[in-house]
Amino acid sequence: MNLLKFLREKFRTKRSPLVKQISPTPSSKPTSYSIQSSNKFTPTPTLSPSKSTPKTASKMVNSASNPIILYSHASGPNPWKISILLEELGLAYETRFKEFPDLKVEPYISLNPNGRVPAIEDRNTGIVLAESGAIIQYLIDTYDTEGRLTYSSSTEKYKLLQWLAFQISGQGPYFGQKAWFSNFHAEKVPSAEKRYADEIKRVLGVIDAHLVKQQTEYLVGNKVTYADLAWITWNSLLGWLVPDLDWQKEFPAFAAWNSRLLARPAVKKVLEAKAKMS
Repeated sequence: MNLLKFLREKFRTKRSPLVKQISPTPSSKPTSYSIQSSNKFTPTPTLSPSKSTPKTASKMVNSASNPIILYSHASGPNPWKISILLEELGLAYETRFKEFPDLKVEPYISLNPNGRVPAIEDRNTGIVLAESGAIIQYLIDTYDTEGRLTYSSSTEKYKLLQWLAFQISGQGPYFGQKAWFSNFHAEKVPSAEKRYADEIKRVLGVIDAHLVKQQTEYLVGNKVTYADLAWITWNSLLGWLVPDLDWQKEFPAFAAWNSRLLARPAVKKVLEAKAKMS
């Protein structure tokens, strides 16, 4: 299980960072991957926008010659949320996989004071940013100029923020704690395992009930947005986290929504790449 490896890395000291360059291409053309091993991490310097760079961030141009750098971990769910969004937006990016010892020391700790992944460096705008929710908002505000994965109207715009906040505060922590107490805690704590299993069911029930009540295909209307996409990587671990739960049967609206997301080409591409890293 990928997440097992992800959490176990906390106790390893061996460093073997990988660099993976991903250059999105139009859907009609195949995308090539190159994976290079490295024994030393050298951060890419943050560049300030040139004088010719438009002042309006939403007009910034992202190209393969100046890709966004994404700092990730091979198995951790949160960085792969960013990979999915980058693919959906068709942005050029380079993924640098880090091991846990690297996250707590320089130079990485200056990129993310919390010592976690993900973090990004965007040399098109000169920004360094951490925390998946903040990164998602930045990418949407800066690069989704056509509003393909968001809304411009006030009501829908803030509804999207609501569901992203729920993913960050509800899904991620509860799913993660269930993984911890069921697989890595020093002693068995059945009450803790039950608590987080129940919380997973509650979270699924919230999404299911909302979709049934609204009669929509996605969290906000019938258009897929960044708020939907943020849920995918943790959802993919349900069979491992709660193996005794028949969530497809118990939460059919949630299951149908999740299936629609998994059918997207960008999502398939990223999940396949993640599987290859295991």
